Amino acid sequence: MTKFLLFTFITLSTLISYPQNLQENENTLTLFPDGLNFLPLRASSQEAKLGILYYPNSTNLKVDIGNSIDLLKINMQEKEYLTVGIEFMAYAYSMSFSQYRLQIGTLDGFFGGNAAYTHEFLNNRFSTRLRYIHNSAHLVDGYYNNSINSWLNGKTPMPFTRDFAEVIFSDEYSFSDYAIRPYIGGSYAARIRPSILKKETFLTGIEAHTGLGTQTSKPPLYHFFIAYNFQLAGLPAYLGSSQFQAGIKFGEWQKKGINFYISYFKGNNMFNEFYYERIERFGVGFSVDFP
Repeated sequence: MTKFLLFTFITLSTLISYPQNLQENENTLTLFPDGLNFLPLRASSQEAKLGILYYPNSTNLKVDIGNSIDLLKINMQEKEYLTVGIEFMAYAYSMSFSQYRLQIGTLDGFFGGNAAYTHEFLNNRFSTRLRYIHNSAHLVDGYYNNSINSWLNGKTPMPFTRDFAEVIFSDEYSFSDYAIRPYIGGSYAARIRPSILKKETFLTGIEAHTGLGTQTSKPPLYHFFIAYNFQLAGLPAYLGSSQFQAGIKFGEWQKKGINFYISYFKGNNMFNEFYYERIERFGVGFSVDFP
């Protein structure tokens, strides 16, 4: 991971140090392009998001903080391009939120980079995203009982690390007033702790949203959407986890906006300190898109 960060720093420094080279090839290279080439998978937990998901049954919260940013865009030919970006994110489990203070019990952190290729056709948009991500999980102070100097429920911090490369293939089909995006992919972990876990995971899913607009009218400012994600992971036996979302986004689909949605999750706990637990949760949340 240290080599990856060093490589990223050198690459960005080189690009920023020679802006005249980019200006001479402005039709081919764009530094810090607007928007995001590959939108995060809405129903996947391991994507950069900013928002809060409230679980009514337990009154706990899932807090997402993070973003994915494209740093460089390479126009290969008309409607065919490649982007390179970085992503930093974390999601935390809040045990309580009394008196406007969050008691965070566990946290998963992610950081890394990605490259996404897109080819736009008449009615569909094919994309492939490759990313390399470091993921680590931690118990924090909200899960510690200071009065007895002990972790809650007899659980203690467990070293969890997953450095993985992931590839996703998606094809978004556009119709008169809605679009669907099915996708499929998988990942391989170069390093993982605990060692009993399998290094390969597989995932698939589909998203759909309404309100595309036309060339003769402005894009609509709200969209109804549904999203489903299925992941198969070896923990160490291969088990499936599913997440469903449905809601509304205010703002253009590919641009900034705010989402209100409901969520249903069933599978292994997305907080990796408790990866071995099978859970079922319903939630109500909101998130902010700022690609």
